[in-house]
Amino acid sequence: MTEEILNKIKHFINNNQFIEAEELIEKSKNTNNTLMLYFSGFVKHMLNKNEEAIEYLKKIKKKTPEVFFLMGNIKENLSKLDEALGYLNQAIKIKDSYWQAHFNKGRILVKKRNIEEAEKSLKKVLKIDQNNYNAEYFLGILSANYDFKIAEKHYRKVISLYPDHEQAHAELGKILLFYGNLKEGWDEYQWRSNYLEKIYPQNIKSIPLWDGKNSLTHKLLIFREQGLGDEILFASCYNEIIEKTKKCFFISDSRLINLFKNSFPKGEFLREDIFSKNTDLSKILPTARIQNCNIPKYFRKSFKHFPNKRNYLEPNKEKYEIWKKKLLKDSKGK
Repeated sequence: MTEEILNKIKHFINNNQFIEAEELIEKSKNTNNTLMLYFSGFVKHMLNKNEEAIEYLKKIKKKTPEVFFLMGNIKENLSKLDEALGYLNQAIKIKDSYWQAHFNKGRILVKKRNIEEAEKSLKKVLKIDQNNYNAEYFLGILSANYDFKIAEKHYRKVISLYPDHEQAHAELGKILLFYGNLKEGWDEYQWRSNYLEKIYPQNIKSIPLWDGKNSLTHKLLIFREQGLGDEILFASCYNEIIEKTKKCFFISDSRLINLFKNSFPKGEFLREDIFSKNTDLSKILPTARIQNCNIPKYFRKSFKHFPNKRNYLEPNKEKYEIWKKKLLKDSKGK
């Protein structure tokens, strides 16, 4: 009977059915079985019940690399990084070819900013599994701190192994842009916006992505970048896209709406928090859509396409004067 239950639990785990696995475990009376204890700890961990997971794993008398590895994961989730490293080192001591333990050790060392030791762990992963694209990616992240060329090699290796690795494409794009390779750089950089395709409502997805063509005939729906700073950065292209399209509707952070309205009076700016709750497009009828981080691909194809005018944001003039006087008055010469 125990073997049958264990197989059912394993089936649930393999299919990410952790609630069902937990229910079956709790119905079982055989809690002293080593594999049952391990499954119990694993399932509790996957359900973010880490303290309960630890109690199950502590009951296992013979500690295996897999048990130490799981304990390392749990301790990392609890932000106890030094304890996590201790367990991973024990797993590696028993089984040096355990690349997953070396990889997690490398990740944690990245968090602790121990770059030299992190690189050693990640390179160990590649000695065991030379096609491990996750290790290549993290080595790229680390290399970018001191040598972009080395980082580029790592990112290109990742893409050769896993062509749809969005983060590697985006990070490669940043490096190419830094070196002035704008054409390939923008192509790679645009991968960072792919995540939004997974969260857009269906009526947004039905709007075709703009390919930069026939701009004067299009009414564009333009979505903001993830961070406030990035949204401001890519707004440097708003004047050009407004002038070269039929109409532009910008979905923006509510904190920037008034600033953008002052700066780009010909554009239409919609608050993201309101728009996301009501995605009725019947009033604006956009013909295409684009992320603002992808606009430079069509308007910044070379350095000569960057405007000489550096200031593109215009504050409210009356409020500007009020705050200028107030700040100069209160600053006492600073």
